[in-house]
Amino acid sequence: MQHEIVEKNIGLMIVLIVAVISLGGLAEIVPLFFETKVTGLEVHEGRLSALVLSEGRLPCEAAVMAPGNSSRDLFEGLHAAGVPLSPKSFAVGVRMTHPQDIIDRIQYRGYAGHPALPAASYQLTEKVGDRGVYSFCMCPGGTVIPTPTEPRRLALNGMSNAARDSGEANSAVVVTVTPKDFGADDPLSGVGFQRKLEEAAYQAGGGGYQAPAQRLREFLEGSKPTDLPAVGYQPGVTPADLRSLLPGWITEPLVKGMSAFFSKGSRPAQRAHRHRPSGFWFRKPSSWAFGKPGFWRRCCRGWRNSAWKSSLSAETPLWSRRCRRFWRTVR
Repeated sequence: MQHEIVEKNIGLMIVLIVAVISLGGLAEIVPLFFETKVTGLEVHEGRLSALVLSEGRLPCEAAVMAPGNSSRDLFEGLHAAGVPLSPKSFAVGVRMTHPQDIIDRIQYRGYAGHPALPAASYQLTEKVGDRGVYSFCMCPGGTVIPTPTEPRRLALNGMSNAARDSGEANSAVVVTVTPKDFGADDPLSGVGFQRKLEEAAYQAGGGGYQAPAQRLREFLEGSKPTDLPAVGYQPGVTPADLRSLLPGWITEPLVKGMSAFFSKGSRPAQRAHRHRPSGFWFRKPSSWAFGKPGFWRRCCRGWRNSAWKSSLSAETPLWSRRCRRFWRTVR
């Protein structure tokens, strides 16, 4: 069963949970905890003895950890327990928004606006020196949302409702960051680097989790921010110089990468003044725990950036598999 089906059907999710609990008395063998956070672990004689939870402790001799990139308190708890941590690369950048009808016209050309076609998306990648610059988590017909994990710090992400009818597209444009950029002596140095950027973003937005933002043309030219068009982000945006909030070794690849994106197709370049990047976005945890007996980390398949290709080509639009119904309609 595809997980998307379960995620969209709350009733089915409840039925599955009840089935897991009821079958064979699994409630006693495999207890389920909701709204419970793992903050650390206890080690006795070199082996795992218990997990430290937000509401007590859970004795256990084996655990599989699958933390997200925002589990900073868990990273700190693992480090304090003496679990070996290893700094990892991640990505930092901005989130770019633009009217959805522009992307539709670029991708679908004369068929843009056809009722059988979904909101168009794109994927972009570029190599600038030894750094990769690429789009990620493109949200057609979506909106930018605040995703802070700690008070007075700001990070942004994007989302799309099933209808994808907001009229606004957005995508992260990020630059790869390696441990040598933020210092690999401390395994949690990447977390400190993220926190510093998030604090600067929060302050530049003026508080209240407003996002610092600027028009794309101003960002690429290095000019001062002016007025901003209306956007769907809540609680709002504040004009700010995004270059001053990021280190030069991040902004330089971003500028060169974005310029390369728009030079690959004539129409995107002509419409570049209507695009506007805002805020910060991070992916991939800065450290993973491993090495303790009875303790495993989750293994994830790596991203294949080299397989991504530019879809903003004036010659060849990128057609989605979801367009099959459209082709049956226009044949």
